[in-house]
Amino acid sequence: MYTNRNYFFSQCILLVHVVLILNWHSIMGCTSSEPAEFRVLKKTDSGGKQVVVAVGENAKLYCRTNVPWKKCIWKPPRNGVRQLRCEFTRADNIRPMCPSFPEIHFDRVESDKYTNNCAINIAQIKDYHDGDWKCEFELDLPEESEIIHVKERVKLVARGYRYP
Repeated sequence: MYTNRNYFFSQCILLVHVVLILNWHSIMGCTSSEPAEFRVLKKTDSGGKQVVVAVGENAKLYCRTNVPWKKCIWKPPRNGVRQLRCEFTRADNIRPMCPSFPEIHFDRVESDKYTNNCAINIAQIKDYHDGDWKCEFELDLPEESEIIHVKERVKLVARGYRYP
């Protein structure tokens, strides 16, 4: 039978093992490719809101990070095997539209309203716009040794009518 001292000692040893195992995971480099300190702070459907747009109307989507970005990439839902995308930079004054999807435009005014925001306009919503849109940022962090990407999804519901 254990005495209080032996019991306390065995519990301490068990705790040390648990701490070592948990730290071993991070020591061996088994961490996510997206550091937790770099993330999307807010997006169009934040807080459980649904973005419902009637077919034929225009829609605005946005994602906002907590750090500066170099490139903002939007990927529409179900866009095939090649995974076409719309890539924008802050300097996109000359060509703020997406060659692969001419209905998608970079919204400079909305993007400049908030720090590190990336907003797009989608003209004339169609049924195939319904689903998870992916926003991805290539971060502008010169002090980092590798390129860091932050990814998030924005759910858009396209309906034949405005209200569900």
